[in-house]
Amino acid sequence: MPGPAAKARTAEDELAARAAIERLTIEYAYLLDHGEATRLADLFTPDGVLETDSARLIGRAAIASYYAKRAKQPWTTRHISTNLRVMFEAPDRASGTRLILYFRGEGTTPPFAAGPGSVGEYREIYVRGHDGRWRFASRVNQILFRARR
Repeated sequence: MPGPAAKARTAEDELAARAAIERLTIEYAYLLDHGEATRLADLFTPDGVLETDSARLIGRAAIASYYAKRAKQPWTTRHISTNLRVMFEAPDRASGTRLILYFRGEGTTPPFAAGPGSVGEYREIYVRGHDGRWRFASRVNQILFRARR
C-alpha cells in the first residue's frame, strides 16, 4: 500500500498532464518547421533518445548536433500531427503514439510544389522533471509511407 507521500493521480491531473504533453509535441513541430531546430534538444531529458530511420542519438548534445545540421538545410517543412494517444504509467511518466504527415519544399520561400513526403508514427516516452516540465525521454519515428520520387 502506498505511503502518504505517494502521488494520487486524478482525472484532472491526467487531463492537465495530457495537455502539457500535447503542448510539448506541438512545440517540437513548431520549432522544427520554423527555423528553430537548434532549440529542440531542450525538449528532451538530459539522457533523451531520438531515433529516426537514419540515426539513433542519445543525450542532448547529440540531439542538438543533429538538429544544428538540419537547421542549415535549404528547405521548408511542415509536420502535421494527429491521433495523439497517451497512456500514463506513473504520475510523472507516460508513453504515447501519434501520426505525422510531413511536407517538404525545396527552398525557403513559398509557395512550394505540394505533395506529402511521408507519413510516420512516433512512439514516445514523456517524463515530467523536478521543474514540472514534461520532456521527451524517447522519440522513435517509424516511417510508414514514403512519397515516390
